[in-house]
Amino acid sequence: MVRQIRSQFWVGSFASESLFWDFFGEDQSIYERDDCDDLPVSRIAESQGEIWIDHDFAESGFQTSDAPIAEKFAPHSWSEFWAPLVEREMLKKSIGPINAFMMVGVDEPPGKPPYRKISNPRDVEGEGFKLFYLGELVHDDYPISAGQTPIP
Repeated sequence: MVRQIRSQFWVGSFASESLFWDFFGEDQSIYERDDCDDLPVSRIAESQGEIWIDHDFAESGFQTSDAPIAEKFAPHSWSEFWAPLVEREMLKKSIGPINAFMMVGVDEPPGKPPYRKISNPRDVEGEGFKLFYLGELVHDDYPISAGQTPIP
């Protein structure tokens, strides 16, 4: 049995790994402030018009390799399933070489509309980086082994 997963995807190019982590990393210092409920948890959250992105349910990666996307991001969750979809969308949008990605899962509770954690996703460009929103990609989950209970 194979379940499918819907995720919002971004790809981009960053001038350095430190710039990438500065943009995607959660700013732990905001939790020490009294007004933290009004502050974006990260620069990626702010760039997407959000205050909060649960970084535990987002995955991002940076890799400078010239390898194909499937190899470049092989250590990341489900990459063998989403890499071909990402490459197809990049070709459609004429996006050149990338060294970074982010995916955020879309919750699809039974009988309810999907819940997108980024409600108005967008491309963003800043000093030393470009990030492109590819859209929502539906990809396979890992197969369920005998004796395992599928997650709805």
